[in-house]
Amino acid sequence: MLHGKVKQIPDGTSVRWLSVEAAVKMIFQSYDAIVLALEEDKDGGKAEGLYKFLATSLFVLFNALIVDVLTVIGVLSLTFQKDSVNLSCLKHSVNSTKATLNAMKNGSTKVNEEHNNLGILARCQSTKVLTMIQ
Repeated sequence: MLHGKVKQIPDGTSVRWLSVEAAVKMIFQSYDAIVLALEEDKDGGKAEGLYKFLATSLFVLFNALIVDVLTVIGVLSLTFQKDSVNLSCLKHSVNSTKATLNAMKNGSTKVNEEHNNLGILARCQSTKVLTMIQ
């Protein structure tokens, strides 16, 4: 980070849940730097606990999933927030969003095969994360 721009993770708000998208994307983009900083500062305190939580493949996969889902839903949300909305386009936008989320849920056979090899899909299904996308 020498001579680099310092990035700050934006706060998400409970009122506008899509505001979490910026924070999640920042964590995803700066993941390596965050983990390295926590690794250097781990001393049995909070940094060590955060490091153990963040330095797992499951966290990386969930973070990537959340980035993808929030991006798709964010586009739909912005469509509904426009001053003038063409009602015939709304149905297409909703159907397109549902199709994209279902495609994410079903995944490709190659990705599912790799997840099965790692045992990740079973852990994800046991936490009901993948079943939330309907």
